[in-house]
Amino acid sequence: MENKSQTAESSTGGITKPKAGHTKMKQLEGLMATRPRMKIALINLDDYEIHEWVDEGETTVVQFEKVPELLKWEDLFPEWVDEEEDDAVPSCPEIPMPDFGRYPRDFDMVVAGLPCKSPEEGWKRDAFRLQVHLISANFAVKNGRDDLQKLRFVFLSECMPMVELFKCEEMVMHEKSAWVYDSDLLRLEEKIHLPFGACRLALPLWKE
Repeated sequence: MENKSQTAESSTGGITKPKAGHTKMKQLEGLMATRPRMKIALINLDDYEIHEWVDEGETTVVQFEKVPELLKWEDLFPEWVDEEEDDAVPSCPEIPMPDFGRYPRDFDMVVAGLPCKSPEEGWKRDAFRLQVHLISANFAVKNGRDDLQKLRFVFLSECMPMVELFKCEEMVMHEKSAWVYDSDLLRLEEKIHLPFGACRLALPLWKE
């Protein structure tokens, strides 16, 4: 786990050129100024983006294994599942998650870089994009401060976050590639406990 000083030291050397649309907006800096110094989890950000956030609070880079390149959306959401197959219980692909136990339960905010393949056809059906959403939601529920009912999320992306997890009415700001939400943690907890994908939804049928 990295604290602010560790993150700052590791991200100042060889900082890469910022990606278009992914730098922190001046308007977002104004929003941050309305809140006290916070503990911030950083998910899927490059070195430049990490460096931009170290002055906003105590930052921690959340480590995780990226989904395999060969994992496709169709593996998670097959159009058809043989629910009457008797020979073997099917196996569903796993989406890697961080070791949440490595991190304390005292975070105020999650900042995540969301993959965006728009305007490619089917850009919403991307396994890596789903993974970053699930990590962000799970981290907030498992590692957010116990005394908070809502947690602030900042998503950096040209694409809008998944409305299935982050509701439009919870959005407090959208400025270019910055999407800011104050999301209800109880609602998110209910969401992440649901099985994701048609494959997992069908699994209980084999166990009956």
